[in-house]
Amino acid sequence: MVSTRRFPNWTALSEPHGSLFRESVPLSRFPRLRAFRAGLGLTRLAEVPGPAGGARVLAKHEYENPTGSDADRVAYALVCQAIGASARQPRFVAAAGADLARALSRLCSLIGAPLRLVLAEEAALGPDGAGVRVDRSAPEDGLLGAIALAEEIAEAGPEWILLAAHRDPVCVAMHEFVTGREIIGQLDGLVPAAWVCGTGTGGCLAGVTRALRATGADPVVTGVTAAELPYGSAAAPRSGLPGWAGLGHGYRQPLVEGELPDLATESVRMAEARAGIREFRAATGREIGSASAANWLVARAVAAKLPPEDVVVTMFPDGPHEVTAVADLGEKTKGKG
Repeated sequence: MVSTRRFPNWTALSEPHGSLFRESVPLSRFPRLRAFRAGLGLTRLAEVPGPAGGARVLAKHEYENPTGSDADRVAYALVCQAIGASARQPRFVAAAGADLARALSRLCSLIGAPLRLVLAEEAALGPDGAGVRVDRSAPEDGLLGAIALAEEIAEAGPEWILLAAHRDPVCVAMHEFVTGREIIGQLDGLVPAAWVCGTGTGGCLAGVTRALRATGADPVVTGVTAAELPYGSAAAPRSGLPGWAGLGHGYRQPLVEGELPDLATESVRMAEARAGIREFRAATGREIGSASAANWLVARAVAAKLPPEDVVVTMFPDGPHEVTAVADLGEKTKGKG
């Protein structure tokens, strides 16, 4: 049963642009952010196993970021923008999946900012999660329900600053002007024939697409989504979906839809992604996460249709996470509280 809460305004807040992402004020006010920033980005773009006779596949290894995922970039951009926009002591509330929850917990621990996370599923926060308040939305409402509850909390308590990864254009700006430019520099003149990325909240898919197109490239763009609940599906969300699932009820992430209204997607089941993890390990001796495996499987399939001289770029957003602590959602406050 879908929550009766009204869902938020599904419109991107503004057109993304370079001036959205500014670091100088946050780094000056909170010098401890510098250590996080020093480890953020400049992740490897490396060749990974591709199809025999097909294009090469290059993967951006985003699990090399400080807390182990590309969500570190989004979390940092959101926190920096919020600090730069207000001189008051930050107190943040956010709906989040596991990776974003972990990244926000680390950042707020560094700057001593209260953090209130709205989660639909359990998330491993590690030692940075000590002191983080966790509100539980109904698991069957998926991320939509978590977003709705986070917006209610921000409206009811103006002391909380809402971090809206699902529609804040700073997330696109971060990936366009930082991640995307890293990829372009690492390609060293190569022009990708295709770009494959999970739909996620949309910032990475849209931002890197914008960066590549700004160079004059016109790659075929493919979004990776979950067969259990594909991007744009009218089906209802449910608990236990993989992180690359759609939102349900026909909703499309505004950061994706605004940039790529005719996005072509390929679906991967969680079981297929797990098999992809094992196959990648057997081929390389290295571990990747399930979202990375899903992207790799689709990128390899895209590359199989292209000639050997072409290049397909994809994203490895996650690696194998060692669980050090799990938010016990049963003991946390439900609702606004």
